[in-house]
Amino acid sequence: MAALRSDWLVCHVVLRGGGYKADINESSAEKQAREDIRQGLLSFAVPVKHHPDKFVVGCGTNILIIKWDSSTHAGSCRHYFLKSPHQPPHDPLPEGNRVSFGTVDSSEKLWFATTNDNPEYSTLNLGSVYYLDQNTILEKKISALPSVTGGFVGDHTFTEGSEHSPPDRIYYADTLNHEIIGYDVTIEHGSLFLERREVVFNFLQHGVRGSPGRIAIDTGGSLWVPLLGGGGVIEFNPIQQRVVQFIRIPAAQVGACTFGGHNWETLYVSTIRYEFKEPHGQRPPRDKGGHLYAIHGLGVRGVPTSEYILNKRVLFEAFAFLDNYRPNYRRRRDSTVRGSSGEGNSGTL
Repeated sequence: MAALRSDWLVCHVVLRGGGYKADINESSAEKQAREDIRQGLLSFAVPVKHHPDKFVVGCGTNILIIKWDSSTHAGSCRHYFLKSPHQPPHDPLPEGNRVSFGTVDSSEKLWFATTNDNPEYSTLNLGSVYYLDQNTILEKKISALPSVTGGFVGDHTFTEGSEHSPPDRIYYADTLNHEIIGYDVTIEHGSLFLERREVVFNFLQHGVRGSPGRIAIDTGGSLWVPLLGGGGVIEFNPIQQRVVQFIRIPAAQVGACTFGGHNWETLYVSTIRYEFKEPHGQRPPRDKGGHLYAIHGLGVRGVPTSEYILNKRVLFEAFAFLDNYRPNYRRRRDSTVRGSSGEGNSGTL
């Protein structure tokens, strides 16, 4: 197990990892990036298909497209507003809610969740999961989740097929209730539905200390669960409902897991500096929170990450701003190009 210092955005280090998760460690570079973007905390980054220098990121309450060369250490980057789950006056986000985990499914669509940072609302069910398609049409798929939401993964990823495809499954990390919950995924008449099935893993019942962070899944269907407050990562078999192994990490707060590296055989684990979660607490002796760890030799492979595909007109509008050029295509009269404080229209060529 190797350790890397996460002095700046974790997504820079594990850009080839599953889920492209960016864990929040409040490093100096992250503060700089937050000040430059002025949108809030960075939560995730996913690649845009066929455009290696473009990423869709969750930032504060917004979904943005950024232009970023991962080979350079840039303190800021150009960004373009894409969408927001904050939809006043009909569906505004509750006070304190922001975008949290995000990932791309096998049909190359974006899924993301919201979480709430206000400790006074921790007992309320203010979390939601959203679905954003290629045309930036936003749908709320799960609502009334606990206010602090963890990550979610698909078992062999989401699938699309016939009108009545067999149910697939996603696993959601319920951080506040110390559980992992399974949802069935079905497609009927072209519409996708999620239905809660069962609690597949309860930390207390299994004698596991801590809460689940952002989970990962391997090609065999095992879940790799970071333990917030538990000082490690567990491999959990959701079919057999048993803990296969525990990997100790020298940090109390283990925030996220993602697969990457050659053949997706390396598990990257990000940790959080103790003071980030406990501003008035004392760092435990020899706590190494704030580092990123790479774990080799597990004998498993992670599920490869999908890239987000966007409608061509959406891309043209965004790239016109990000790259300072005007694409050579006939624009509709009602289309607009808006930059850092605006929203681009979507359409079909």
